[in-house]
Amino acid sequence: MQLTSRNRSDAEDLVQELYVRFAGTGSVSEHIENAQGYLFSVLRNLQYARMRRAQSSALDDLSVVDYESAERGLRAIDRNGLLFIREDLHRICDYLCERKNTSRSASVFLLRYFLGYFPSEIMQVAQSTRSAIDKAVRAARTEARLDLEHPGVLRQIGNDSNSRGRVPKEADDSQGLFLALRAKIFRSRKGSCFALSVLEEIYATPTQGFTTAEFAHLVSCPGCLDRANQLLGLPLLGERSPDETIGRDTPQDPGVSSGSSPTLVSSRSKQKANDPHRLRKRMGRYLQEVKQHRPARLLISVDGDIRASQRVTATLSELRVELRPMEKPAFIEILSEQGICLAFILVQAPIPDGGLQQSREVILSDDRSMRVAISFTAESPTIQLVYVDPLIAMDGNMEEEEAVEDLPSSTSRFQGIPSMATPWRARDAHRGHDCGAGSHAFLSPE
Repeated sequence: MQLTSRNRSDAEDLVQELYVRFAGTGSVSEHIENAQGYLFSVLRNLQYARMRRAQSSALDDLSVVDYESAERGLRAIDRNGLLFIREDLHRICDYLCERKNTSRSASVFLLRYFLGYFPSEIMQVAQSTRSAIDKAVRAARTEARLDLEHPGVLRQIGNDSNSRGRVPKEADDSQGLFLALRAKIFRSRKGSCFALSVLEEIYATPTQGFTTAEFAHLVSCPGCLDRANQLLGLPLLGERSPDETIGRDTPQDPGVSSGSSPTLVSSRSKQKANDPHRLRKRMGRYLQEVKQHRPARLLISVDGDIRASQRVTATLSELRVELRPMEKPAFIEILSEQGICLAFILVQAPIPDGGLQQSREVILSDDRSMRVAISFTAESPTIQLVYVDPLIAMDGNMEEEEAVEDLPSSTSRFQGIPSMATPWRARDAHRGHDCGAGSHAFLSPE
């Protein structure tokens, strides 16, 4: 609270970041005598690193639609900027609510972006593969971005003047904004609800699947979606982020008319602000989010300063950074383009007798892995990063039709997405030039 000027929300975010970094390391050095003081020192360093990165332009080129979820985007954007992006979020939501009736990709993106489902959970709900889900998300994100930049290019909303641009009064804070957006999604549902026996049969027979219209109803009907959650053993809507504040006090049964809308209520008033159980659940889901995140770009941060970055376009990506001579870093972070920390090393003082190298290996979802090592064998410490993503090979081998369909001919299906033929490049973060494929990024003191 002291570090964040008594801002409880920022304080919780900071503690959450600390938890994820330690939970991801797997072990803590045995030499620590004062655990509380040690943790606070790391916490303070993380806060300073966040402040330094907030002044950097390395991550500033992302719009709110580029983040994995609306919650992640709002978390990365200064809270004072909420008023400037809430209209964009409503426009994205409006477009997807209409588009889902003709595109499964839009339905997948609604689950991922607004409803807080992880890729592994969407794979179960949609009965699909991780590669297909990722392609669907990319395609829908490309469409949503194009609709933001050029309204009306992809579709005409219709004559209902209330269908767009209406920002509810409660949207002045992120909590109210999430409630309003999710309520809009649930109001957009069409068709009849699934009987429990029908959902049981569909999930018992994976080859049966959902039609585009059926899947559109499923993702926009809280009653049907929670039935699917129960069948698949997934968290219910009321347990999902942000802060487990989305609840339903009028769940819809199969016999209820599809015209009636569920009521969304905030559960924060029923919880204590410092409820440990709530915080543990929140941090646990955030850790799961980190492990399932697929970065499009990797950045090496030393003591909060971005030293190098590189796009991920190959199954094996390697990045090497040379620090200043005799530099003594305190900690190293491997970040994605969305600011998600994928690996964290607390650098110990080098010991001449066998302690001149330190490394950390992180196991991620879908057989992905990352190894980070720092070496003090030379005058200038060197950091080496190796990231393995087998899904990239699957992306290249899978036909586009398995992931997306019915995309408008006016836009490329993978606009802005690097192809497998594009060589990955390392970037010198300070000088702004690219190194060719197979090269490494070296940074000098100047």
